[in-house]
Amino acid sequence: MPASWYPNPIFPLNGNFIQRHAQTLARQHQVSVIHVYRDRSINNQFEIKTQINGNLLEVICAYKSGLFKFAFSAIAFYKAYKSILKQRKKPDIVFWNVFFPLAAHMFWFNKVLKVPNFAFEHWTGYHINLPQFNPNHLHLKVARKASVHCQKVMSVSKNLNYQMERAGVSHVKGVVYNVVDSSIFTYKFLENEGFTWLHISSLKDEHKNVTMLLKAFAQLAKTMPCKLCIINSADEKSLLPLVDELNIKYLVDFTGVLSMEKVAEKMQDADAFVLSSNYENMPCVIEEALCCGLPIVSTNVGGINEIIDRENGILVPAADQEELTNAMMRLMKNYQQYDKSNISKKAHNLFSQDAILQQFNLKFDF
Repeated sequence: MPASWYPNPIFPLNGNFIQRHAQTLARQHQVSVIHVYRDRSINNQFEIKTQINGNLLEVICAYKSGLFKFAFSAIAFYKAYKSILKQRKKPDIVFWNVFFPLAAHMFWFNKVLKVPNFAFEHWTGYHINLPQFNPNHLHLKVARKASVHCQKVMSVSKNLNYQMERAGVSHVKGVVYNVVDSSIFTYKFLENEGFTWLHISSLKDEHKNVTMLLKAFAQLAKTMPCKLCIINSADEKSLLPLVDELNIKYLVDFTGVLSMEKVAEKMQDADAFVLSSNYENMPCVIEEALCCGLPIVSTNVGGINEIIDRENGILVPAADQEELTNAMMRLMKNYQQYDKSNISKKAHNLFSQDAILQQFNLKFDF
């Protein structure tokens, strides 16, 4: 049964990014992907590019105008859909990936297509108890209205499903985890010198609480020899004064942005993974770390407790620096009890492409 997949249009302008779930589903089904975005540098009002990779058809439509953005986005969306019909038959389902902003077009598009709607969400804003999110946000309003027209709304964790229901989203059923490229993120036995903790994040302190992590690590390093490697997508300059103050300058390494292959290598080189977030949904970096066999120390936020147990890690309360230090110390002292090969095997059974494809097939009855 072919599937048509319409993800969030916020993608790199070169159109090279393809959503991992779409790639996974395309291993067994025909999948069509639409990317819509504004690009004022294009010569024409609309420009369409098409990419085909096996079962995966990707249509990228850029529009130029900054005025009446919704109208031009809708036209671009329809043009992309018509481009799909030139190469494939009418899709059997529409799969909306992240309700806002693209699902704002669901209402008129339903009248054109008249096929079942499904949705897949991973927006963090459903955690409406967090002060940084406004429960009256336009995204939330669109999600409530659009979900009424869906047969099923899924997410990446049971916790996010619960949060969506609390926020008034309809037809919330089922979980499909994030996809991990198990050909890259896999266990590799290495003899390491010393003990290295790995952390990956944007460094946004209100979210990832890296300040607390650095302080917890500084306390740990006073009694247990170890290092901390941080793969960061944002500049670390604002954190360097704290690193100097804590006297851990020579123990902390900020790598900056790395390719997926390099991230996997860093995970295979590390001994354990640590996450200090104030809130999360289901971080893909934890799933990737588990696939590499790393035991985890993480704050107990979002859906993380659905995949972390005594065999693969330790959970601590959010914003509790002392507990984070104690958990990291406890993991190091009892490190031999963690079977990295077994951790990796179990993670692959949950997050690999084959595992996620099976989860999708069960949810959609393909």
